Amino acid sequence: MCRRSLAVNSAIKWFYWANEILPFGSNYRILPAREVSDSRDLVGLFNNKGPQLRFNDQENQFGLEYLQEMGLRQGDRFVCLAVRDQAYLNQTYNERDWSYHNFRDTKIETYEAAVVALAEGPTEGDSQEVAGPPVHGNHQKKLEMKPASQIFEDQERNRIDGAVAEAEKKTSSEIVPVVATSSGRYDRAEDIVGLLLGLIAVAGIWSLSPAQAEHEIGAWDSTPPVVEILLLFVSVIAGFIGGAFIASKISWLRRLFTPQKQMKEEVESRARQVFFDSSVHHTTGGTGVLIYVSLYERLAVVLGDKTVVEKLGQEGIDELCATLTQSINQDMTQALVDTIQSTGDKLEAVLPRTNNDVNELSDSLITID
Repeated sequence: MCRRSLAVNSAIKWFYWANEILPFGSNYRILPAREVSDSRDLVGLFNNKGPQLRFNDQENQFGLEYLQEMGLRQGDRFVCLAVRDQAYLNQTYNERDWSYHNFRDTKIETYEAAVVALAEGPTEGDSQEVAGPPVHGNHQKKLEMKPASQIFEDQERNRIDGAVAEAEKKTSSEIVPVVATSSGRYDRAEDIVGLLLGLIAVAGIWSLSPAQAEHEIGAWDSTPPVVEILLLFVSVIAGFIGGAFIASKISWLRRLFTPQKQMKEEVESRARQVFFDSSVHHTTGGTGVLIYVSLYERLAVVLGDKTVVEKLGQEGIDELCATLTQSINQDMTQALVDTIQSTGDKLEAVLPRTNNDVNELSDSLITID
């Protein structure tokens, strides 16, 4: 995965240097480990930009098979302890002093009591409720589009929550509606617009250079070479940063440079992540249903757990998804309410509610900014 996703050209150091000298450049900088022994992301860049690395289908399948070899089934909960020491850096890059990383080191022996406690499970008197991991949204700041948490009034939220409660009176399935502001970063437009404005800036500086003769532009004979290089360099950087900033604030411009296929893949990938993060997969009978809407992409995904897929069929789930996608641009609240009701009606026939049914997941709408 590292070889696939982390190809970094050495030329990046020039952009890093330029960022350090630009006004407000510190707002877009991850501090090197040698400069700080606490959080290196002082302004929350990673949280604001969302996930930068994603496993592909082949890697996910490899992970599932690895867990199965260890006796874990898909959907089982497990805890992974990542414990760091100095061995790798000292053995692989022993020509450098890595002591400034020492604050991150620990010993596996210190985790022994925690490992035993996790393996043995909760003792009598302990709370057995296990909360799923928090759902982190993309947190992209958009001037022209409200975050998901701000588009629903209290009355609209109550309508959606009520629709979930009514639908679950008919079926043993657990229905979870989720609305996200966006499902991906989509920075291709920033790169393209930044490059174009960088080139325009260079052309502008060149055309305004001192002329040696009438009707002649771009003659730099009288300008010191150092000044020429500096002006061109600064103009490229300033143009690129300006273009990237503009593109990051204009949603239709980002959408213009983003293929529909990429947006669909991002939405589907994010929906699968939310499916697990929100514990939709962890119902007793495998009856969870996720209804996921991503505002920026104007796309929807409906995911069902194993039992739902077996009983309802993938065609039935796809039909719900297609209907929701077509109607979300008209009235978001009504589209969600209708889809929740349709889901309940379809599941009532194949997964009717039982007398001992327990409401395992919250009926409330989840919003992800």
